[in-house]
Amino acid sequence: MPPDEPSRSAFEILLAHRGVIALLVLSATVGLFSIIQNSGAIVGGRISPPKIAWLNFALFVFVVLPVIMGWYAQVDAATSRLYRMVFWSFLIRGVIEFYMLYVSRSWRCGYGISHDLLTAVLVVIFWQSAGGLTMLLLATLLVEARMAKIFRARVDPATGIYFADNSAHFAAVNRFTWWVNATLYPILGWLLWRNHALFIPA
Repeated sequence: MPPDEPSRSAFEILLAHRGVIALLVLSATVGLFSIIQNSGAIVGGRISPPKIAWLNFALFVFVVLPVIMGWYAQVDAATSRLYRMVFWSFLIRGVIEFYMLYVSRSWRCGYGISHDLLTAVLVVIFWQSAGGLTMLLLATLLVEARMAKIFRARVDPATGIYFADNSAHFAAVNRFTWWVNATLYPILGWLLWRNHALFIPA
C-alpha cells in the first residue's frame, strides 16, 4: 500500500483558502463601516447598498488581492513586483485620502481619478502574467475612475458628501453600480476558483 500522505494542518488549509477568507473578513469590516457611516456619526453622508458592495469589491481588488499576489501567491517575480507596487500605491493613497476626507475635508474626486488612471497605466506597462486577475485589476481601476467621474457630476465632495445614498438624486449612480457588481463579483469568484493553485503553499 502506498504510504499515507501527510495530513494538512489547519494553518495550511487556511492558507490554501486565503483569498476567500480575506474576502469574508473584509466584507465584515466594510459592513461595520457602513453601519457607522449610515449612523450619521461621521462626515460623508449615508452610503447605499450597491456602493457598500462596490467598496468591498474595490478594497479586495486594490488591497487584499495585491497582498496575496505580491507576497504569498506562486507567481513570477515580475508579477509579484507589480502587485506589490499596486498595494503600496493604494496604501499610501488610503492614508492620504482618509486624512483628507475625515480630517482636513479637502478630498476631491479628481485626485482619485488621477490615481486610478495612473495606476492603470503602470499595470499595463508592467503586466507580465496572472492574466485574468490582472485584467480584472485593470478593469476595476477604469470602472472606479468612471464611477468617481459620474459621482462628481452630481455632487462636490467639498459639500461633505462622499458617498451615494439611496435618494433619487443618485438613482443613476446606484443603477450603474448594481450592474457593475452583478458583472464583476461572479468574474472575481470564477477567477479565484480558476487560479486557486496560485494561492496554495508549495
